Amino acid sequence: MTTQRKEVPPLIEGNTLVRIKVRSWTGQAKDKKASDMLASTAATTTNWVWGNVKIVDPAVLASIKTIKGAVGNYLRGTSPSPVDGSYLVGGLPDWDNGWRLLPNALNEKVCRALGEFLSQFEVEVEKIRRALPDALERARRENPNLAKDVDVDEIIANKFEFDIKRSIITNTEDIRVQGSKAFIDAVKADVRKAQSDKLSDIQTHCANTVVDVARHLAKSCADYDPDRKGRATFRDSTIDKARDLVAIIPTLNISNDARIDKAVSDLVGIIGNKSGDELRDNDETRKTVGEEASKLADNIDSLFN
Repeated sequence: MTTQRKEVPPLIEGNTLVRIKVRSWTGQAKDKKASDMLASTAATTTNWVWGNVKIVDPAVLASIKTIKGAVGNYLRGTSPSPVDGSYLVGGLPDWDNGWRLLPNALNEKVCRALGEFLSQFEVEVEKIRRALPDALERARRENPNLAKDVDVDEIIANKFEFDIKRSIITNTEDIRVQGSKAFIDAVKADVRKAQSDKLSDIQTHCANTVVDVARHLAKSCADYDPDRKGRATFRDSTIDKARDLVAIIPTLNISNDARIDKAVSDLVGIIGNKSGDELRDNDETRKTVGEEASKLADNIDSLFN
């Protein structure tokens, strides 16, 4: 009996590219007085040193930094979606210059999460807009010699940004450039090679993701001590992430590598329908799952590294 392989859409049809830029005002500015003091202390000139001053308390702006970190971690697979709490296990693979590969099968899920992050960003920016006048006044009281006046509306309009950009992957058969046939062929060859290299990277990304999740499961099982639960916890998310691989990895397995599909299937088979409570409560089951997960990780590691 032969196993029929799944049909995978071509790279340019089954995937797009996404890039997120989150920008916030630093709340600081270069200051001549501070620069002069630094230069004097260091026995040099302001050609070599300069000083920044805090215009407002950094705590006023901290929420945007938190959102920026959450967006990046979500796309890297280390933080949950703000919509449903699910993970992009392993994250979206890097493509080039901040662009990440977004399989069409994950498009709706990722866009919903990014939309929620954007909403959170807009709410926090509005809070900052309302808080800035008092924050600036406090700075003037506590630091009158270095305080600065700024236009709040201008700061809000120009210093905060949540930008979601989408793009497509270049179709080498549709590259239109001017030049000789040899030049055009060389350009297409370079693009094909770059895409081939990226596909190889994504294949490695998929394999490493399975290995990382399996090793984390194995370590969690090995380290957990029911008599000392606070020392090494066993979280339900350890199981959830392994099961989430079923939805995530096949969409990223663009090279249609049967070894990766089988690894995901085997890992989920090791877990079966076991719950976190069962693995915490049953020493023998936990030991068996941990050992099998460790063996699986070793096998995949040896195939791809």
